[in-house]
Amino acid sequence: MIMSESKVFAALVGIVVEDADATCRRVQDKATNAARAVVLEAQDRYDELTRAARELGRVRGMAAEAAEAQAASREVAGVEAGAFDALFERFARRVLMGAKALPESPRYPAALQAWAAASVSALDAPAEVFTSKRDRAAVYAALLAAGAEDFHVRVEHRIHVGFVARDLEGRTLYDCRPDALVERHTEALRSLLEAAVPPPPAFPLEEAPGEPTEAGAS
Repeated sequence: MIMSESKVFAALVGIVVEDADATCRRVQDKATNAARAVVLEAQDRYDELTRAARELGRVRGMAAEAAEAQAASREVAGVEAGAFDALFERFARRVLMGAKALPESPRYPAALQAWAAASVSALDAPAEVFTSKRDRAAVYAALLAAGAEDFHVRVEHRIHVGFVARDLEGRTLYDCRPDALVERHTEALRSLLEAAVPPPPAFPLEEAPGEPTEAGAS
């Protein structure tokens, strides 16, 4: 039974996710600590503004407090977003490394079959398919089994995993080399990581003690 490209890629990602758990925790801890530091710094600035606001009057002080709270929230959000982006870059690199190591896996023949089946719909014109010398026969057989007709399989020594199909003018019709795979599945990978990584804990700013209103002042 031929596995679909998405299932092959999902299996690969699953292996990478298992290996990346420790990395996720370390990066999450760094993000949490960074967010805490930003909030503490913002709290200090908030307190300074609160003291200044008391001198300027309650109305102007409330506006300054609200602006500072919003600025602090933006800083925290920026730290969290930056931490996740860094984590995703590491995660994507791990997936890429896993894809490049596929020839060493027993899943690789099924992956070639799945990619061949996925490529057939794109091979609507005479095509040249480039792959490694090691995979030339396997790719040819997989494409034939998938129903491809007008194609030639050639060796390209720069390719070590997967294959790329181009039309006779050199335009890419289908590409399942590791870099192309990761790029094509970037959004799915990002969604997977977002679902796997818990949100950072919230660090709300402490509210300054309320000031008496003019009506309640003695």
